[in-house]
Amino acid sequence: MLTFSLANSTAFANAESEAHNVKGNEYYNDAKNAEDYKKALEEYTLAINLDSENATYYSNRGWTYYWLNLYNDAKKDFNQALRLKEDCEPAYRGLGWCEYYQGNYTEALPYFTKAIQLNENVATSYDGLAEVYF
Repeated sequence: MLTFSLANSTAFANAESEAHNVKGNEYYNDAKNAEDYKKALEEYTLAINLDSENATYYSNRGWTYYWLNLYNDAKKDFNQALRLKEDCEPAYRGLGWCEYYQGNYTEALPYFTKAIQLNENVATSYDGLAEVYF
């Protein structure tokens, strides 16, 4: 007899959303052009549609928007990641770089600083601070 429960449904949705996230990561990590980033974007969006409470999915999609130079879209996703997980270091770092590339150097500074406080081993956060100061 087949039984269906909400727990099984949730587990399936989580597995499916994670599969889209993993596929998005593959496209993102192997990206050679904007089309590859757009494929990653599609996968991350599918993951978010299945699990809108996962900060990592928003952060991943934010970084994809960032590499497509869609900084306002990236900032929306990074901010959503922070609403879901206030110590999401990649989101702070991403906000810093978005602000920096939009010419908002003063606004970038606290994001890079917070990213370093959360994970002092990520060199690109220090690079951001250096860019802001020099």
